[in-house]
Amino acid sequence: MEVAASGRAGARASGRAAGRASGCVAGRGGGRAGVAGGAGSSASFRRRRKSPMSPGTFRRLYDYRPGPSAPLSTPAFWATVSTPVERLRSLGVLLPVPPRPAGTYAPVVRSGRWAWVSGQIVIDGGAAVHPGLVDRDVPLDVAQGVARQAMLQALSALEAELGSIDRIRRAVRVGVFVASSPGFQRQHDVANGATQLLTELFSEAGRPTRAAVGVAGLPLNAPVEVELLVEVD
Repeated sequence: MEVAASGRAGARASGRAAGRASGCVAGRGGGRAGVAGGAGSSASFRRRRKSPMSPGTFRRLYDYRPGPSAPLSTPAFWATVSTPVERLRSLGVLLPVPPRPAGTYAPVVRSGRWAWVSGQIVIDGGAAVHPGLVDRDVPLDVAQGVARQAMLQALSALEAELGSIDRIRRAVRVGVFVASSPGFQRQHDVANGATQLLTELFSEAGRPTRAAVGVAGLPLNAPVEVELLVEVD
């Protein structure tokens, strides 16, 4: 399980903007923030600001709101924006700081042309973002947004290992674990928050096999954990 922290969003305009970014427990402060969603995406995100609290408080959350089908799926988009890195830039999305292990495991393991990414959960200041069980404590749309952010962390881990996510040839398998309240049966909809991002960036090569699994609980009371297997060049 990879535990990555989401901090303040640090936007880039034409260079670098200072700010504290997403990192891992005992990870680096500062870097790039994974801002999920954006204009032209098939999922829109509504920004919600919490009242100021102690340092390390997660102040900016991006709540997933399913949106209409967007230009990302049109041939014109794929013709003009040719690589995953360029598509990220077009979406206004920045990868988080690469996660660091919080235990005796590796963030990414490569074997031949395969790269496995350890499970990702999203935390801030040592605590899970939107903790609890999906449906009872965490609304479905919020859980989808957490799944999307966890996938951004997985891609960040791959970027650190490979040098660029442009080296990803195909998303092979995604596992999405959903801490579910009794009777909740929409784990597959939560998983869409993670896999939708892959299709936005890699088109059909980003459409993986997938398992969406409901579980009684996850580390740190996180609502969602995401793991990823890709083929690389």
